[in-house]
Amino acid sequence: MKRSLFILFFFYICFSAYSQSDTVYLDGAFFKAPKGDAFFYRVIHVSETPDERRTETTYYVTGEKYSENITAKNKEGRYRKVAPYKEWFKNGQLKEERVVKGKETSVTKWHDNGQVYYRFSEVNGMKEGEAVGYYPNGNLRRREKFINGKLDKGQCFKEDGTEVSYFPHFTPVEFPGGPQKMREFWGRNFRVPAAATRTGSSGTSVVQFQVDRTGKIGKIEIVKSFLPEVDREAIRVIKLFPPFGPATEEGEPINQTFTVPATVKVGTPPVTIPGTTRKPHSTSSTFYPED
Repeated sequence: MKRSLFILFFFYICFSAYSQSDTVYLDGAFFKAPKGDAFFYRVIHVSETPDERRTETTYYVTGEKYSENITAKNKEGRYRKVAPYKEWFKNGQLKEERVVKGKETSVTKWHDNGQVYYRFSEVNGMKEGEAVGYYPNGNLRRREKFINGKLDKGQCFKEDGTEVSYFPHFTPVEFPGGPQKMREFWGRNFRVPAAATRTGSSGTSVVQFQVDRTGKIGKIEIVKSFLPEVDREAIRVIKLFPPFGPATEEGEPINQTFTVPATVKVGTPPVTIPGTTRKPHSTSSTFYPED
């Protein structure tokens, strides 16, 4: 009897701690997808504890664990990691681990055979100190030193140990001409929808899109909706973007996902007076690309 009560109590505690849960299906680029087209699925648990601990566990569609991310609210109400972020290969080998201690994050990535692929540290989001990379056989691939996010020294090597000209481990996608040209393109092409000016609404739509290995824009997804009309206009402008310079890793082109907040600001909301309509004093949109 005592054992039965203990089991019931255990399940009650588990149910109380994770009273909210959701499952999301994702394609190969981690965009939402129908279950039948999914490469991954993500299970999200949010606890009822004061810190609202949130556990996101992503699985390969065949059931193997892909990643785990655990966050909780701090005293300021912001979510912070409370456990190392981890990714796994399908064979169960650890692929990546990020350990946060204060302002410092230590990152280690592995090859699928268990050999370290790349190891580095960040302080306040910028690389700091030594970074090293290895080939699958354990031979040194690169050695770097960073100060405040900027490269101080760097060496690259062939698999046989021969030194070659240095090149970065990773380069992000790049809009032709850089971020400023991207903002100018946005300013020329984005048209603030009438729905925003009519209501005097200001807000932000957050959009994700993928840039493939050739620099072309692939799938586009609204991550956070402000107004449907603003969402549609943001997607329309993104579809007008010229080809990007693709992201690279160890010199090879890779796919990369961009997250961009498109903000609409309306100065004074319209006020209707018999026979007249006062228009907003100012209406604008801004676009801030984020890696």
